[in-house]
Amino acid sequence: MFQVFADANKIITSGTSWLTDIVKRLSSFARLNEAEFETLDMQEDIEDILLLVQHELKNKTVVERHYGLLPPFSCKSRQLNQVFLNLIINTVQAIEDHDTFSISTFAEKNIACVRIRHTGVGIPPEYLQKNFDPGFPT
Repeated sequence: MFQVFADANKIITSGTSWLTDIVKRLSSFARLNEAEFETLDMQEDIEDILLLVQHELKNKTVVERHYGLLPPFSCKSRQLNQVFLNLIINTVQAIEDHDTFSISTFAEKNIACVRIRHTGVGIPPEYLQKNFDPGFPT
């Protein structure tokens, strides 16, 4: 009988920890109370986004992370995070089961860079030129 309570307590504790982490990362991602321009921790924000889309990645692929040292920079973090979110969601949608999905961050000539790659299907060559046309569905 006591084992049932102990097991239930473990499940509740684990669920509470998971939920707390989700809320913390959502709050961090939204940055509702912060100024428009700010110094960004790009890798932390990418981790926040990956946690938000974890349910899409689960049992589908493993994310390879290759984080390098980045120079600090000021930007409109909410807008940049929206770009990362869209790129990652698009990447996740293109992934077949067991494709590779990798995210790299690095500095090149004191510029912060992000590279997102996957071994999924990709964009057909005939759509590449239209990819940046507003409203073009791919």
